[in-house]
Amino acid sequence: MLITRDDIQRVGDEDTLLHFLEEKLNLPIPEGLPLGDITTRYAKLALGLSGAVVNQVLDCQELIVSPGEPSGIILIRFNNRSGYAEALRLVAAGLDKLRPNPVELCFISMNECFQPFAIANFNDSESQDWQTAVLNIRVWTQENTHIHTSSEHDIRLGLFSKNVDEGVPDIKEDDPLSDKLEDIEETLTSEGYDATQQGHMSEPTTPETLLAKLRKTGRPLSRYGNIHIGITPGYMRAFEIDEFTCKQLTSDDPKSKELIKPFLKPRKWMGELAYVICIPSSKNKRWPWTGRNPSEAERIFETTYPAISDHMKYHKEGLEKRVCFDHSALFYWEFPAYGFYADLKRPKIFYPPKPASMQAAYDDSEKLLFSSAFFPTEDLSLLAILNSKLFAWYTREEFWNEEYNFLGLAKKNMNKAPIVQRTPEQKAALSGLVQRILNNPDSFEVADTEREIDELVYKLYELTDAEIALIEEETSK
Repeated sequence: MLITRDDIQRVGDEDTLLHFLEEKLNLPIPEGLPLGDITTRYAKLALGLSGAVVNQVLDCQELIVSPGEPSGIILIRFNNRSGYAEALRLVAAGLDKLRPNPVELCFISMNECFQPFAIANFNDSESQDWQTAVLNIRVWTQENTHIHTSSEHDIRLGLFSKNVDEGVPDIKEDDPLSDKLEDIEETLTSEGYDATQQGHMSEPTTPETLLAKLRKTGRPLSRYGNIHIGITPGYMRAFEIDEFTCKQLTSDDPKSKELIKPFLKPRKWMGELAYVICIPSSKNKRWPWTGRNPSEAERIFETTYPAISDHMKYHKEGLEKRVCFDHSALFYWEFPAYGFYADLKRPKIFYPPKPASMQAAYDDSEKLLFSSAFFPTEDLSLLAILNSKLFAWYTREEFWNEEYNFLGLAKKNMNKAPIVQRTPEQKAALSGLVQRILNNPDSFEVADTEREIDELVYKLYELTDAEIALIEEETSK
């Protein structure tokens, strides 16, 4: 009997699972007994599961289809929709301590809704070392019913014999059980689904498998520049000013213009221009009040820049509270001390450290940055990668903060971000596309150029069609 797409997708609860095991996989399921009565449950603690895997695994139990005799068929349910492979190896590691040779086991995996449905085993049944065996996993996804595996080896369907008293029989070439998976493949492939690639099967494409692949790609971002967090003066409302305030201060005192500087807010590709009252710490620059006691220093500041002094006095309470937490700001109207002013004057890529989505920009005009992460570079191909859909997907999967709903792009996270290595020609191609955007960032052609960048980045990271489809679907939400 062939297993069809409908047979697989009907599995949605314990009853339909038991029916599938009995009718389609020939397992001797006692009639009328619930699943819990014909299985033995393995506690997650006994399996040695820890960390994120504990939450990922809902339950793990082995079918008992003959009194007192385990079947070697493990039913395991997961919290996530897909990405069973890594967790299956960890479960097998735990089972290795509880029962003989996990290489002999067959895993039937699903999530809490019993879909997607997967059958898996380790392909080298002659070996006693499951850790060196290839995990052979066949998955039927709820939507497409594709078959995926990680090798060409068949699952040992001899485990599915109803004749339990005779043990697990050897599979012979003329045994109809040995053809069952071929029947499944023939049925689904004839309906237009490609289950093989160059004679081999591939593991299902899932967020977990793609993330694992990206983590191993290229070099970490830390190899391309030292990441800084830009000026964070605290109580930013005292320093950032709008155009009206800028004109008012310079009208009241023309010398105010000496302290008013343009700065860039993070915005994709080029950033957004704004204005700030720039008063570096006396530790970074010598002012007329540097080295004086606080009261004398304030009097000198008021005499030197009266309009700016009045503006700062209006915010004095908030600024003084800030100074209490950052003693590198010697006076309440100054920035804290920083050691990266030289890097700020170099060409750089910058981005917000806690955005809702990845949006990097480039600047070579020596403008100031506030509360933005940045690293010095002239390599525009890096900017192409950081602003690609692939990187948007990667940061969302890797760094999303569920509690506060933002991307945690702290230095320790971004330092390990995987940047694929590029030839000079590949760098030039990406840099040319970025420069096209920088020349006219408000052009209606930007979207088309971004699509070109995405296509080049997909090729650089050697993504499959399925991996690209996953990223496109997730980033379009």
